Amino acid sequence: MNEMICPHCDETLRFGENVCIGCKAEIEYGAPRMAYLALVIVSIFLGVQVSRIPVFDFSLLAWFFGMTTFVVGSMCLERFFIERVIFKRP
Repeated sequence: MNEMICPHCDETLRFGENVCIGCKAEIEYGAPRMAYLALVIVSIFLGVQVSRIPVFDFSLLAWFFGMTTFVVGSMCLERFFIERVIFKRP
């Protein structure tokens, strides 16, 4: 996928450009920001839940679990949304 066509003005663009040359639409790649926000919330929630388990009463382990959840989740989001390209007009 080296080239793409803007859905607004039919301009041919190279993959990786941030703005369409023809209509000045912003180009967004990868996972949406709301997916990362949801991942942060889930990671914090899981870290808090792990800290409530009596066996894992050590808070550093809960932080480690939450951060691991975030890192693995980020990698999954990037892999899932690898071909996502959105054109946003101003």
